[in-house]
Amino acid sequence: MMDRVNRKSGVTGRRSFLRGLALGSAALALSPQRLLGAPPIVQAELSPQQFGAKGGDAVADTAGWNRAIEKAAELRRPVMAKGTYVLRAPKTSRWNWWKRPAASTHVAVQLRSGVHILANEATILVGTPEGPEARDQRHFLFGTDLNVAAGTLRDIVFDGLTFDFRDELGPVHGFTYAIGLVGVDDVARRNLTFRSGGTKAGRCLFSENTRRRNDYNLKHFNVVQGIYARYEHDVTMRDIMFDTFNEALDFDGPCWNVTLEKLRFKNASNDAQCIDTGGGRNWLINDVVAENTGSIVFIYVKGDARPEYKDWLDGGGQMTTDFVPPQDWVVRNVRGVNAGRLQKEGRKGEALRIGTYRHDRWFKKTKGGPSPRNITVENWNLDGASPIAVNDCENLRMRHIVLNGSVTPDDPKTGAALVLREPEPAHGGVVTGEVSDVVIRRSRGMGVSLEAGSGLALTDITVEGFNLSGSPKTRAGIRIRPRPGRTDTPRLTNVRVSGGNASTVDIDR
Repeated sequence: MMDRVNRKSGVTGRRSFLRGLALGSAALALSPQRLLGAPPIVQAELSPQQFGAKGGDAVADTAGWNRAIEKAAELRRPVMAKGTYVLRAPKTSRWNWWKRPAASTHVAVQLRSGVHILANEATILVGTPEGPEARDQRHFLFGTDLNVAAGTLRDIVFDGLTFDFRDELGPVHGFTYAIGLVGVDDVARRNLTFRSGGTKAGRCLFSENTRRRNDYNLKHFNVVQGIYARYEHDVTMRDIMFDTFNEALDFDGPCWNVTLEKLRFKNASNDAQCIDTGGGRNWLINDVVAENTGSIVFIYVKGDARPEYKDWLDGGGQMTTDFVPPQDWVVRNVRGVNAGRLQKEGRKGEALRIGTYRHDRWFKKTKGGPSPRNITVENWNLDGASPIAVNDCENLRMRHIVLNGSVTPDDPKTGAALVLREPEPAHGGVVTGEVSDVVIRRSRGMGVSLEAGSGLALTDITVEGFNLSGSPKTRAGIRIRPRPGRTDTPRLTNVRVSGGNASTVDIDR
């Protein structure tokens, strides 16, 4: 196209090319911020094939991709991928994850600032690593260095690629990620597919210490993990789908200003979690459907999650009372069918859990610390799911909840569709706030189990046809257990219980 334009205008191709670079550089200098996701300069794309990639040759493809990325960053042109490529992890390690000597990180294609990778029916396969593999290694098909300073790199885009972790070229290492980003600002990943055409494999996205990450229309089939993330600011993920997985969205450390919307999960194996979170402020999780999965959402604290990324790295996994709790969250419009964390002996755990288990073992490590606070849960509808459990939360707001046929353990404390239970006083943590407009039908145990004080109020609670299992341990529609050393109990208003063995509210003494 450029050659045709140059001939028409009478300007030589080289002069026009240089003028284009000058004008593009001037526009970048005048613009306060380029639109994320737009091509840096409208010019002909580069391709890995131009730099030696052959499509199916791990050595040539990996080298060709690296050369293409380097030239694309230099010329500020997008890289256009077409066909099938094989990328392999090199023998040389770029850095050690979490500063652990055994966790060497091997990056097949080194990313740079300003690189936009666009695809036209392109697939990335995993080649046999160049060097000997160790169990704790991390392999990134596309990745960065350990950038401790936020914003070390910026403006990276992936659009339209398919990553297939099938094992036809050899076993895929257990910690192989499609894209690994650390210390990158302004990330866009859209219209990507992650799958394994063979044995379930692949940990798709690794993301730490980023700002302004935007993911849209990501599809996952038969993978181990969707995303592993921590210490991110301003994250948006919309239209994300999983079918057959072990772990979907794992925010294993605190993140701030996070929006997760239109999420679909189904057919998870064993205790596979949909959304696992680790603290941070200002979250919105909206429009979630989970079918035949493990837990839908865990909202709790990570005892080693210090406020800053560098502090966490230097902490080396040691627990701290200065961890970052979840604060100011809204989780709404959730539909679950047969969802909940599967446990041993065939028992289920929780479809939703708020708060850490502040048991003796945890307390010995952390010595207390702040609770989750200001958590709103609304418009949930669960069928055949595990319980909702709140172990630790200040100012809980839970409303418009429907629980049908909840599967509960035969336990006097946790054997209920809805469990609101404070930790032991010595361990810190409370459950306060308001729960309203809850309908529980055909629970296999109790309807509600309460172990909290007068700082918790329940209003408009309906329990119908509970205790279908007939166990003596879970005989009440609502059971209140006083806390050690305290006499106040939750406030109940407009409570209706029917069915079961007709016991409305039992208060243990």
